[in-house]
Amino acid sequence: MLELKFPIIALANVLGKTHQAIHKFCNENNIEISTGKGRSFLTPQSLRQYFEKFNYKYPKEIIAFQACKGGVGKTSLCFNIAARAAQYGAKVLTVDMDMQAHLTMALLGDNDTDSLVWHDILKGTPIEETIKEIHPHLHLIPSHLDNSYLDKIISQSSKVVYTTYVYDHLMKIRDNYDLILIDCAPALSHINTSVALATDKVFIPVNPDLFSFDGLEKTLTELTDIQNGFHKELDVNVILNRFDSRERNSLDVITNLKNKYGALLCPTVVIVSAEIKNAIARHELLFNLKKRPQVAEDIDTIVKDLLALKEMSNAQTL
Repeated sequence: MLELKFPIIALANVLGKTHQAIHKFCNENNIEISTGKGRSFLTPQSLRQYFEKFNYKYPKEIIAFQACKGGVGKTSLCFNIAARAAQYGAKVLTVDMDMQAHLTMALLGDNDTDSLVWHDILKGTPIEETIKEIHPHLHLIPSHLDNSYLDKIISQSSKVVYTTYVYDHLMKIRDNYDLILIDCAPALSHINTSVALATDKVFIPVNPDLFSFDGLEKTLTELTDIQNGFHKELDVNVILNRFDSRERNSLDVITNLKNKYGALLCPTVVIVSAEIKNAIARHELLFNLKKRPQVAEDIDTIVKDLLALKEMSNAQTL
């Protein structure tokens, strides 16, 4: 199981408080504190209780990670954002729609071909039966190669109604989660159209290279067509991922992105780091490393914005 406990000293930094003040508040409000290796922690459930004492409400959003081009770090971002949001006490469901099942491998440690996947849902399996608990605050609907048939199932339907393939199923379990994060296959497809129609927000990772930039334009064009064709409003966010300020091409790309897609560009740039894949391979979280890399700070900033934790911090000063 992934370690999702949140160090109180780290929480103090997030909220602009002293760790003594957080200890005191927890003791006064019967919020359980865990200890280990000379440090104090809050579990996701305890942290949720802490936040809710200040009338904080977790946002309810369905978010798709989409990109026509593979290899841009879509799955790594989905994995780390999901895990960090769960550490902050959010109840998170991750959905692996990619037949390569990299998100499934990251969360389960291997590719379990016996798992029920979205293909089974479209064949009649109740969505509840496909969900695996990674942690009480982090669940997964896995994937494997059977999901390669998703588009075939849709194309063979006598009448294609895109909302029936993803939206209708997610609505059955929607109230159980704060965030539902969907890792999509890198393609223009029927199932990705169905995912887009079920989501509130889309994250599109782009790398600082020409081919990734081309994939971004194709993804944005597809999402625009979906919004226009189905009268659907999407909050589209472009995330510059694997940025390296030492490379001239990276600087040129970020300038082009700002000029062309400034309104869609996430203000936080995620730097390049080998620690992302290394941590996943060790089944660890970036945020728990003794020497936390800058990329962990970048992803943490995205999650804090997603959860509107600045409002939570402000609430404590009232």
